[in-house]
Amino acid sequence: MEYRTIFKCRLCGEVYEGGCTGSQSIATQAITLACLGIPSQAQAPTLIEPHSCENGDLGVADFQGFRKAEKK
Repeated sequence: MEYRTIFKCRLCGEVYEGGCTGSQSIATQAITLACLGIPSQAQAPTLIEPHSCENGDLGVADFQGFRKAEKK
């Protein structure tokens, strides 16, 4: 089982995956610390990130959470 970060662009509405972790406790801790504005580790998600939209626009994507998925 793994937990994949999910982001959604404010401008174009695209929902996409970022990195992932194999631990529910790490995902929960990363969400909590991100909401408090406390950086936890280098790979932890940020609350917002730049996004290049398909049409060439530049948007801002918001961290939505972690989606549980089976490992590939």
